[in-house]
Amino acid sequence: MSSPEISGLPAVPVVNQALEPAAVRNGSPAVQKAYGEALSFESVFVNQLCQQLVDTTGLSGTQGSTDSSSGDPSVGDFASMLPGALSSSIMSQGGLGLAAQLLPGLESSGGESS
Repeated sequence: MSSPEISGLPAVPVVNQALEPAAVRNGSPAVQKAYGEALSFESVFVNQLCQQLVDTTGLSGTQGSTDSSSGDPSVGDFASMLPGALSSSIMSQGGLGLAAQLLPGLESSGGESS
């Protein structure tokens, strides 16, 4: 296993600092923490998108079932690994850029808690 999972969601991968925005690389620890939180949110979001993508293929419904059209239960097992692998690949290459877009909003809230 390449990365640990928490509640079925892949762990946030270590991001190559070259892929981080300059404001994060050169920013304060608070900025870097806010970016990490935004990156965590983006990781969950990407994982959900990838899960929906696999669900639309029809493969996810065959998990553990031998009466599927292929008759092979390993198809469902393989399909269950697709969302994690796809989202992990996306996030390891810097994600979709959502975290960078969320960062100004997180910085402006500046540690305020509800």
